[in-house]
Amino acid sequence: MSEKQYLNTKPIVKAFDTIEIGDSFSVSESFRPQDILQYMGVTGDTNSRYLGPVATGEVRAGEAIGSVPVIALLGVLTQTVSMHFPGLDSTLVELNFSQSERIPVGSTLTFNFEAIRKETWKNLLLIHVTANNEMTGEQNVLDAMLTVLMLDEEEQAHEAEETKEAEQQAASEMEEQATSEIKVTTPEQLKEGVTNPSEE
Repeated sequence: MSEKQYLNTKPIVKAFDTIEIGDSFSVSESFRPQDILQYMGVTGDTNSRYLGPVATGEVRAGEAIGSVPVIALLGVLTQTVSMHFPGLDSTLVELNFSQSERIPVGSTLTFNFEAIRKETWKNLLLIHVTANNEMTGEQNVLDAMLTVLMLDEEEQAHEAEETKEAEQQAASEMEEQATSEIKVTTPEQLKEGVTNPSEE
């Protein structure tokens, strides 16, 4: 996997009620040749321009190196939304993305996420994302607007209770199954040479 560094000490995972306009989160990610190969393998998109001479290690001065595929950049956005900001219990429902220029393989990008608007009646959060290329020093190499559907505190509590009940039910069923499979041998059965009545 690609190298990541979270610039905020604690990922933000909030209910819709508690997140505020201006809340932000940053993540830094490096796109190495081996990372690009993984994305190419997963998507089946093997366009040679993604790696170019980087793949063979024959990069020469002045020669254009490979470009980071858009799917790799989008992967950072979707993963951050679902796992870190806003985090679990959120769903990305709309994404508008633009990239100002080619991003060379080997670049390290810092992605900056900021909550800029809330639509309370729909529990929708609008997040603005920009990215800076730490390798080249270029700013705002991409720009994205994300619309995220979130749960409020009451909905989170309800889902947590349903999850807890489902886990308890599953544990109970496993315990019952395990109990039914236990072989019990009484002293009388031992005398008679019987080890399990169900096997007679």
